[in-house]
Amino acid sequence: MKKFQVDTGGTLLTSLKAYYKLNDVNDFYGSFNMTNNGAATFVSGKVGNCVDCEKSSSQYLSVANNLGIDGGAFSMAGWVNVEATPTGGAYYSCFGQGSAGTSTAYRIYYFDNAGTPTFQFSRTKQNTADQSFSYITTLTVGTWYHIVLTYDGTTVRGYINNVEVGTVAASGKGSGGSTLSTIGDRWSTGTQWDGTIDEVGFWDKVLNATERSD
Repeated sequence: MKKFQVDTGGTLLTSLKAYYKLNDVNDFYGSFNMTNNGAATFVSGKVGNCVDCEKSSSQYLSVANNLGIDGGAFSMAGWVNVEATPTGGAYYSCFGQGSAGTSTAYRIYYFDNAGTPTFQFSRTKQNTADQSFSYITTLTVGTWYHIVLTYDGTTVRGYINNVEVGTVAASGKGSGGSTLSTIGDRWSTGTQWDGTIDEVGFWDKVLNATERSD
């Protein structure tokens, strides 16, 4: 039976749609295996192995699927470890999910904001509006951080190491767009992560504080 090592309330499998241990490209929980773009490698990680994305080689993982999530409550979570602080306007994308059905996309990225390292948690109504907030912080190179985005139908919330770092009101659908879910990339050229990513999950619900901690 597939289960989490720590699951205090026995609820982490509830509404879980895809989970990537990142020992390889396979979906550990479901059937949404990813494609390895740019020949990313798998190295020792936070738990077992992880994916190592080299931005200079445009390395990332992706699947042309919404992971069975198409509107409503949503969460995505994972561990990230950066190998260099972004400079010169660079964007490092953590992970994201998109759906053509609702014309929405969720993304988390770490970027150089005019010389200030910043996280952005985003819900994009494609071709309509970007509902996002920024959080200024500098990640320590070589250190693992747990990153979570949740959406409850009205508000996007972001967490770093289970501490809420911001919110933004968000609702409605966009127009057009495509379905693509990614690890280590956004949806445009040059936004790949630079470092390692591990243990990424996508849920069709809002993770509560206990679930985030577990």
